[in-house]
Amino acid sequence: MLQQLGFSVIIYDNFSNSSLSVIDEIKKISGYAPDFVQGDILDFDLLKSTLMKYKINAVVHFAGLKSVKESIDNPSRYHRVNVEGSKNLFKAMEACKIFSIIFSSSATVYGDPVFLPITESHPLNPKNPYGDTKLEVERCLESLAAQNSKWRIVSLRYFNPIGAHESGLIYENGLTEQSNIMPLLLKVASGQKKFLEVYGDDYNTKDGTGIRDYIHIMDLADAHCSALEFLYDSNKPFLGFLSVNIGTGIGYSVLDLISEFYQATKIKIPYQVKSKRPGDIDVSFADSSLANTKFRWEARRDLQQMCASAWNAINSKNN
Repeated sequence: MLQQLGFSVIIYDNFSNSSLSVIDEIKKISGYAPDFVQGDILDFDLLKSTLMKYKINAVVHFAGLKSVKESIDNPSRYHRVNVEGSKNLFKAMEACKIFSIIFSSSATVYGDPVFLPITESHPLNPKNPYGDTKLEVERCLESLAAQNSKWRIVSLRYFNPIGAHESGLIYENGLTEQSNIMPLLLKVASGQKKFLEVYGDDYNTKDGTGIRDYIHIMDLADAHCSALEFLYDSNKPFLGFLSVNIGTGIGYSVLDLISEFYQATKIKIPYQVKSKRPGDIDVSFADSSLANTKFRWEARRDLQQMCASAWNAINSKNN
């Protein structure tokens, strides 16, 4: 989407949980391949030289580990990669006099909701090490903005992204063990798994399963484009630090998701209830009005579209 808006995009990734083939898929969609550098966020020298070589103006920072379960099992690794890696990036940016960044944060920074829908002023109290790392990086960015007025920072607090690009070429396809619900559901739909594990049916919700704010990945991509344009608004360039929720404002339970997937694909998903996972909460959904106020963004795609696009991608790949 950034390429289609006229931005020159350089990807910096260690490809530890993705494939180089995605570069070719981007080329098929946008007409040309982005430049890429295979490197780690912990490699300061390579980060700095890459930023300088390509004369980077702004960074969209997605690099990090993202499994709640894995973060509980290995919190030190999560701190090293997510927190120390981010600080490494910010240090390299400062050395190159680059002060514009969109950070990929998470609704996990809120923890158990004190009120719903969740606004950006909600108390910050993450319940797992993954959420802790996101909050620590946000606080680091806030501190940078307070110390140096040149910084332009937007931290996007994602709720629950699912779905795929409408072409079916780009979709959630991690190399490590999947813990997000949609890839697991798709494995059941495609016959790779016999049933979907539903973790907990005794939450304080309408059907006992956890309620989340699912957002289409393309709406999320659009939010990044809107946020980047907001930083460079010619009428009033933004300076400082801003946290913004990115969600639909609608909460769906796991059983709702299974039902909507059936409506979109006519595929029934058998499931079995398992014990709750540590760190999971009952209900979470966003108030995303700030995103609309600040950079005129709002989610446009519904849950059936999310399910249909995700299935289309997997179905196209299998066929």
